[in-house]
Amino acid sequence: MSFRCELCSEQIENVQNHLSDRHRMSNEREMELICCLIKGRQSGPDLICSVPGCTAGKTARLDRHLERVHRVDKAEKKRLIAAARRHAIVDELRKLRAGSPDPPMVSELDLSGTSTGSAAGEQMANVSRMLGTFERESCGPHPSAKRAENARQRTRRTRDFFEFCSRSYGHHFFDTMPPTDALLGYLAVLYGRKLTVSTVRHYLIDVRIFCSYAAESSERDASVSEAKLRHLQRACLHQMNQLRGDVRAHRAEVRASNSGKIIPRESLCKFLSGARRHIPRLMEAFAKAPRLGVMFKLQGFLSGYMSILTGHRRCVLLNMTALEVSRAGTARDGYRVISVKHHKTAAFFGEAKVTLSPLEYSWTTGMISQRSVVSDFVFCTAQGSMCLPLLTHFRAAWRRLRLPEDLGFTVVRNSIITHAHGRLPLRKRECLARALCHNVQTALRYYVADQTDDLARVSRSYALSALGALKTPK
Repeated sequence: MSFRCELCSEQIENVQNHLSDRHRMSNEREMELICCLIKGRQSGPDLICSVPGCTAGKTARLDRHLERVHRVDKAEKKRLIAAARRHAIVDELRKLRAGSPDPPMVSELDLSGTSTGSAAGEQMANVSRMLGTFERESCGPHPSAKRAENARQRTRRTRDFFEFCSRSYGHHFFDTMPPTDALLGYLAVLYGRKLTVSTVRHYLIDVRIFCSYAAESSERDASVSEAKLRHLQRACLHQMNQLRGDVRAHRAEVRASNSGKIIPRESLCKFLSGARRHIPRLMEAFAKAPRLGVMFKLQGFLSGYMSILTGHRRCVLLNMTALEVSRAGTARDGYRVISVKHHKTAAFFGEAKVTLSPLEYSWTTGMISQRSVVSDFVFCTAQGSMCLPLLTHFRAAWRRLRLPEDLGFTVVRNSIITHAHGRLPLRKRECLARALCHNVQTALRYYVADQTDDLARVSRSYALSALGALKTPK
């Protein structure tokens, strides 16, 4: 039976000979403890429960304690016992070093938690300091709201992983945790939260990016091992590669579920024609009495009209400002082009373009100029802030036209992209994708729904046509 050496990571069979010959270890107590660590054995009769909040202290039967008190499953019990054994051995190594042993010790597994004279929890405190700097660097000097939220989310996910390590392996978790086992234990926790496989993959991406950053950070203390960070980085990449098939399968499931949510072209066109009738009437009523109820109805029709007309995400409409409307460019035929600076993919595609006819542009400017609410946004609340419940207004307008489908801005976007994929040639799809601030491959991967039964039936005839077998038995 082979073991992995904790000092050099080599695969070995005779542990004692390897420690004596390869590492020149002559201290008998040190060799005994390192052998226990390598072989996964206990150094003493009692272990301390590492479950957060447990006050049981040392116990001779940690396995029974975990089963009866904490009711953990077999995999979690095995991981917690291994962590407790490792933590106990590292503590014994610290005690041995404190007594100035003769012969001297050659291993350094116990040094990183005590070399700076730190109190318990310093490793997590150091990780927290680096996470704070990491978030600020990710944001940059003038972050958009989306960029700041992405940085906060990445930091929050990474902190969640290291807090899990601290709970599972103790305060000096960088000394005691096996990086691969820690990551696998954390993945089990994420799946226990019912997260999708694509979300789990994003957690791995965030942890991997931070580990790469922290390994080269000048804020990193000696107690936070660079080797463990590099090991975590490699382990994250390996698990991401392992998840590729599951991620593809999940995307296929999402596309299949989108197939039943696609809004027919007839319903989208009916809303556009209905909005053209209702918006002028609402503009007249709003000019006579700029009440909030009329403003919200107007916002519902106008936001839905823009959404179907352009296919943009909800964030484009929410972030559109009155200043951007006033600075709209003019095309040769008189159409106005509003450039929205802040949206989800602004870092890759720049400003999102919202093109309106002169009449549609007059609706937008008229609503802004006639409302009594002072706001920087085109679509706003009664207090003038960004209109986060804009979808509620859109749905009210949709129901007012007695349209049957349940909808959202994302469903409208998916429907437009799916219809375009089925009816437009590649060059026109590429032009539309650029206007929607994504590329064609992104559309195929995330937005386009699976084929309908009718399209699948037509595809069969294409395949037969390619084979020259146009006539087949029914």
